Amino acid sequence: MLRSAASKAMWVGRATALALGVAVMLAVVLGLASAAFGVDGDFFKVGRANVAESVSKLIKNGKGPALELQVDSGAPLAVNSSTKVAKLNADRLDSKDSSAFATGVNGKATSAAHADNADALGGKSASSLMTKGTSVINGALGPLPKQANFTSNGGPLLILASGSAWRPCSVSVPSGQPALTQMAIILDGQTKGFATIYTNECDVHHAFPATPLLVTGVGAGTHTLKLDVGSSFTQADSNDRFDAVVIELPAP
Repeated sequence: MLRSAASKAMWVGRATALALGVAVMLAVVLGLASAAFGVDGDFFKVGRANVAESVSKLIKNGKGPALELQVDSGAPLAVNSSTKVAKLNADRLDSKDSSAFATGVNGKATSAAHADNADALGGKSASSLMTKGTSVINGALGPLPKQANFTSNGGPLLILASGSAWRPCSVSVPSGQPALTQMAIILDGQTKGFATIYTNECDVHHAFPATPLLVTGVGAGTHTLKLDVGSSFTQADSNDRFDAVVIELPAP
C-alpha cells in the first residue's frame, strides 16, 4: 500500500515537471516569435523585424525633427519601392543646393544665368548670339562683276573675298601712279574695301590675297554683296575664279 502511494506520487511529479517544461518551451518559442515579428499595438523592437497590418505613425509635438537616422557608412534609409513620395523634398542634388538650378517654365529656363539652352540672354535671342557663316559667292568664274544676296540678323559682318585678275599690257600706267590690280568689295551699292596686289608683270593672272573686311552698322534683312574691278588697270576673264564668304558676328 505504501509502495503504491509512493509510485503514484512520483508519476504525478514527473507529469508536473513535463508539463512545466512544455509550458516554458512554448513561452520561449512564442515569446521569441512575438519579439521577432510583433503585432499591431506592440512595442517597436530595435534590431529586429517589425510587422504590422496598420500604418505606423510617429508624432512629435514641438519643434525639431521627429526622426533622426545616423549610420557609420552607407545610406541612412532604404526602401523597396521606386514610387514617388509626395511632399518628401530633397534640398540637394549631386551636392548642389536647389538655388543652383534654374526654375523652368514649359521646359525652358526663366533665368539664362543658370541654363545652357535658354532662349534669351540679356534680352537677346539665342540666334542673335551665334556666329553664322554664309558662302555668298562660291567659285564663280569671271569676268567681273559677280554678285549675290544673303540675309543678316543685324550683327557685324566679316567679309572674306578672294579671286584673281590681271593687268593688261595695253593699258598704260600714268606716270607717278602705282600699277595696282584691285577688286572692289561692294555691299548694298557702297564700296567697303579693296583686295589689292601690285605687280610689275602685265598680261599675267595673279591671285588677290584673302582680304578680311569688317563691316558694322548693317541692319537685319537681305543684302547684296558684289565683287567688281577696282581700277582701270584691272581685268578678269573666264580663267579667273571668285569667292566670298560673309561671317556674321554676335551683335555687341
